[in-house]
Amino acid sequence: LERYCEAHKFTFVGGSCVHACLLSPCPYGDHRGVPHRPLDAFSSPREEELQTLVPNMHAVVARELKPRTKPYGCSYALLKNPEGLEITSFVTHTWEEPFSHFVGTLEMALRPDEVVWVCSFALDQNADIKKLLDSDDLLRSPFAKALRQAPKLIVTLDEQLKVPERSWCAFELEKASQWGIPTFMWPYVLTRLQDLEERVDQLDIRRAQATDKIDQERIHRAIQEGIGYDAMNRRLRAFLGDRLRFYEAAVCKHVNMFANLAKDMELARKEKDDARLAALEAERLGQSRLLQLEMERKAWQEVHAAALESVLSSSRSKEGVAAEDQVDVDDDVRQFELRSQLQAELDKACFEKTQAEDALAKVQAEMQELSRELEAARAALLAAASGGAAAAAGGGEWRRSPSYQEPSSAALAVPPPPRTEATPSAPHVVLRTCTAVTLWPSPPSPPLPQPQPRRA
Repeated sequence: LERYCEAHKFTFVGGSCVHACLLSPCPYGDHRGVPHRPLDAFSSPREEELQTLVPNMHAVVARELKPRTKPYGCSYALLKNPEGLEITSFVTHTWEEPFSHFVGTLEMALRPDEVVWVCSFALDQNADIKKLLDSDDLLRSPFAKALRQAPKLIVTLDEQLKVPERSWCAFELEKASQWGIPTFMWPYVLTRLQDLEERVDQLDIRRAQATDKIDQERIHRAIQEGIGYDAMNRRLRAFLGDRLRFYEAAVCKHVNMFANLAKDMELARKEKDDARLAALEAERLGQSRLLQLEMERKAWQEVHAAALESVLSSSRSKEGVAAEDQVDVDDDVRQFELRSQLQAELDKACFEKTQAEDALAKVQAEMQELSRELEAARAALLAAASGGAAAAAGGGEWRRSPSYQEPSSAALAVPPPPRTEATPSAPHVVLRTCTAVTLWPSPPSPPLPQPQPRRA
């Protein structure tokens, strides 16, 4: 996808998005049904008209989702799971965010076995989306129906922090606040919390936009006929500010660790050290899992505290007596089970982290041992080479002793002894390499040649 985007730009012709091929001939053939033209086919391909094609959700939908689902007439989610699945998380995000950033954020925020509702995958992108949203009652939209059934809301924040400025995102955030759905905000860059707080303080729903202008007008009209812009702004600012403070308190002790891991991973990529990169990636995912469990546990504690406070307030209003020591037994049981489950998952994640650290330490020790053996072998070779050169240089000319006599041909032609099987007590020669150790039985030493009688 990234290579495709590097080879194209895009513009709008007659209200439709058209990709401009920068290569001639273009190696992407029919472009999987995406409208496209050669660069010289545009009447006035000025630089300001052609925009950079970013590998974001727009490109994923055009290049991947639409071609894959068109023959089946359904969404990608139903193509993979025809019977459907019960969602565990609703995801709010912007389509402008690079797709790799979006996936990376979800890897930090979610367990691998979670079922997420993402609009581009949950809705049939080849269908007329406007018909699905053609209702003045926004609560009948697929977004509201899915969010109402979601146990939690995951908000992925892009580097430009555009989520609060998108109309549908603002609608989903407001409904999550109204319906009391646990909400988790996950910035792609953990260290930009201050920038995000400033953006939230300046939030104004009047500036929120949508890709479809009809959707934008419908959402703004619903806000005006409802609580109004000012009340909506106050509610969203308070809600997002509270979520940010919660997130900041949860990740403050992890920020430096994630930053150091990111630097180490970038260094490993530059050095093409795949083993270290894999170990660092495993450590990053383990730490992300611990952070996620910690945030979920705190969020559920807040939800339980809010529900308990609501019950107590209702009880006070009905009976006029504060009954703070009376707690619903079933609610306590559910809370205890949930707390036990989260603690078990946290213990499991800690155990997996310990295993990953042990594996990393073992690999590093093996690498150090191999490095030492390699250095020893290299030193031995250098010593042997320097010793042979010194002998050749300092020994001068070899002279034969006057009493030396050549051995006869018969004495030299001694047949080799038959090879016998090595016994357990026989000596062995150990040949070591950097990857394995091979044992060969040493052959028995050949007999010395017998002395010949001197001839007169």
